[in-house]
Amino acid sequence: MNTLVTRFNYHAAIMFASFVCWGQAVRADEPARFKFEGTVSAAMRKLAQHHLNEMIAGRERLVSGEYTAVGRVSGKHKDAPPLDGEISLYSSFDFRASRTRFDRRELQYLDTLLNEGSGDAGSPAKNIKRIVKLEMLEGRCVAEPDRWIDWHNQAPGEVRIYARTESWTGGIARPFDIRVVPLTLLIGMDTHMSFEALLSIYLKQVVSHVVMETEDVCRITWDFGPTERIRRILWIDQSIGYSPIRMEFWSSGPRDMPSTPPKLLTRASCTWREQQHVWIPASFVIEGELNGPRPRQYELAFEWTKVNEPVDAAKFTPDGLKIGNYARVMDVRGDVPVMVAELNGPSPLAPPVAMPQAKQSSFPLLVINLGVILIVTALVIAWRITSSSNSQE
Repeated sequence: MNTLVTRFNYHAAIMFASFVCWGQAVRADEPARFKFEGTVSAAMRKLAQHHLNEMIAGRERLVSGEYTAVGRVSGKHKDAPPLDGEISLYSSFDFRASRTRFDRRELQYLDTLLNEGSGDAGSPAKNIKRIVKLEMLEGRCVAEPDRWIDWHNQAPGEVRIYARTESWTGGIARPFDIRVVPLTLLIGMDTHMSFEALLSIYLKQVVSHVVMETEDVCRITWDFGPTERIRRILWIDQSIGYSPIRMEFWSSGPRDMPSTPPKLLTRASCTWREQQHVWIPASFVIEGELNGPRPRQYELAFEWTKVNEPVDAAKFTPDGLKIGNYARVMDVRGDVPVMVAELNGPSPLAPPVAMPQAKQSSFPLLVINLGVILIVTALVIAWRITSSSNSQE
C-alpha cells in the first residue's frame, strides 16, 4: 500500500511540475491566432497557442541556406510495376529575397499517350492508349518573384524562363519549401506550397483536442471539413525548439455517414538537429495517398552546408544550373519565345563557318580565256574559206 501511495505521489508531482512549467512558459500576451472548439479548455488553448506560435517562430528563424538530400522513393500504380528507386535533391534558398534554387532527380511514373490510329498525317486519333512506365527524371529550377527558370532531362537542349504564376508548379523539379516538413501532404511538396500558404490553411481550421502526451510532446488535433470529416494530428516537441516531429491526416468519409471507419491518408515524421541556433530537418519520411490509386513514400536524409548564411547569387541564373550539355535559353514570357543565351555553346547544329580562301593571281585565267578566243577565231576563218571555195566550184 505504501508503495502504491508513493508511486501515486511521484506521478502527481510530475504532473504538477509539468503544469507549473507550462504556466511559466505560456505568456499572457501570447497571440491568439488559432481557432478552437468550445470543448477545449482555456488552459489547453493557451498551451496549444504557445506550442504552435513557438513552432512558427522556429520555422521563421530559418531564412537562408543550402542543403543536399538523398534517399528512396517507393510507390504503386495499377498499370505499372512497383516503384522503388533513388531520389536526390539539392536546394539553395533565400526566403527574404523570395529566391529558391531546387534540383530534383528521382525515379517516377511517366504517363504517355499513344495514338494507335492509321498513322496518316491529319487523320483523326483512334484508340488513344495510355502508357505508364518508370523513368529516371531530372529537373532543375529557380523560383524568383517575377520568373521561373526551368530545365529537365525530357528536353535537355532547352532552358525556359517563365513568368511567375501561382499555377505553374516547377515542372519535373517540383520544388518545395523545406519549412513545410512534416506539416504538409504530398500535394504541398508537388506544388511549391510555401510555409506561409500552408500556415494560412492551418489558421482556418479548428483545433478540437489538445493533449500533453509526455513532458515534452504536445499532441494537437484539428477536425474540419464541410462535407467530409477530416482530422489532422500534429505532434510538437518543445525539447527540440518546438519542432514538429509527426503529422497524420485522416478521413472518416462523408458527414452524413458517421459510421464510416476512419482511413489514414498521409503519415509524416521528421528528426531535427540544431545548427547556427536554428533547428533544421535531419531526416524526413512521408507516406501519402495511402488509400488512393497511386500511394507514394519518400525517405530523405539531409546534409546542410549553409544555415542562415549568404548563398551564391550565381546559383539562381540559367548558367548557374550547370546543365553540362549545350542548351538554348528561351524566354517564353512574351507572345513569341525569344532565345536570350546559349549555354555550353555554340550549338552543335549551327551551320559551319566558311573558311577564308587564299587570294590567287588572275593571270593564268586571262591566258586561258585569250587562248579560247584565238581558237574560236581560227575555226571561224577556216569555215569561211572552205565555204568560199565550195561556192566557186
